[in-house]
Amino acid sequence: MVSNWLKSALGSALNRDPLDATNDAEMLFFILSRRLGELFANYQPPELQNDSCVPL
Repeated sequence: MVSNWLKSALGSALNRDPLDATNDAEMLFFILSRRLGELFANYQPPELQNDSCVPL
């Protein structure tokens, strides 16, 4: 299933210069990928969030 946001973005992008739209899509991918990577890097499972856990 495709989100409404993506449908809207695609409809808008199809009315733009294809090269500009592609460059913007690649930049958006880069930014969101970095953000996701940062979220995963900072994630700690709940069972590891208390002080009683001893790292192995």
